[in-house]
Amino acid sequence: MLFRSDVAASYNSTCAVDDAGELTCWGDWEGAGLPAGPFERVTMSDSIGCAWDSASAIRCWDSDGSYDVTRSLSDPIEHGTCTDSLCYFLTDAGEVEALSLDETTTRDAPDPYTSVETGSGGFYCFLETDGELTCRNGSRGADSPPDGPFLNVGLGALHACGQKTDGTFSCWGDSQSGQ
Repeated sequence: MLFRSDVAASYNSTCAVDDAGELTCWGDWEGAGLPAGPFERVTMSDSIGCAWDSASAIRCWDSDGSYDVTRSLSDPIEHGTCTDSLCYFLTDAGEVEALSLDETTTRDAPDPYTSVETGSGGFYCFLETDGELTCRNGSRGADSPPDGPFLNVGLGALHACGQKTDGTFSCWGDSQSGQ
């Protein structure tokens, strides 16, 4: 079986899109009622997985196969990322859509965006076109980023680190382990 370049991993599972556009998962999600493709991309957390095709049709499912939802976005999807039971999709138009296990909602955030990233526990950050960050649902200071401008950001459970446009890194939140 040949795989395309897209792969996503969570705590105990990995999923990839094969050459025919179908999903294959291994680890805890192996054999978990996966939706049929064809798909271009995949993203996942420990609780939810989502895949989408070139027409921005999204299919999301949970690890035991009891949940399956379809949603279509009007703009092409640039990036997708999941945390807990919620996935975020950044469109080419710079808008962010959120899809959860029980509802679909547009998230309150500044726009347009260049990126959306997620950490554990529902923690997420939006990178705005001016390089500033807006973070939500973090704890221990993780949702209070320093001033940018930033090029990119990575999130953990209780901390985040971002690379600034001058090449330096800035980290904030809980650093009890020196992260």
